[in-house]
Amino acid sequence: MRSLSSLSIFLPLLLLLLSFLSSTVSALRLIVSPTTTTNAPTTVYWIREPSDPQPLFDLRFVVQEDGKDVDDVGLAAANIPVSMGEGNGESRMGKEEVRFPNSGNYVLKAVAGPTFQVIGTSNEVVVSPPG
Repeated sequence: MRSLSSLSIFLPLLLLLLSFLSSTVSALRLIVSPTTTTNAPTTVYWIREPSDPQPLFDLRFVVQEDGKDVDDVGLAAANIPVSMGEGNGESRMGKEEVRFPNSGNYVLKAVAGPTFQVIGTSNEVVVSPPG
């Protein structure tokens, strides 16, 4: 039987692999656990594409209803570097920790540049009240 710690490492890696195999229109792929609780640390994994033009991006909390964006409710994280140094090259993957402020259905949007152009959207996240 596998321990919880090995499963917690395996799941994000599996999600990253699956995202490589899927196609997307966004330049930045965002992957988040589909469920979390209010104010719990939640890891967002991202994968950059070679076409990513911006050196930095922000993550925004966006409330969803019936699969549609309803309201941008604030900044989740700011000034995240698209390219992370790794050895002599650059990593195509990274992660950031966020805390959802309220319960509900959300997506995270990666925005960049002075016009806050959306360069990536996460899967939907269902946020429940704490315990």
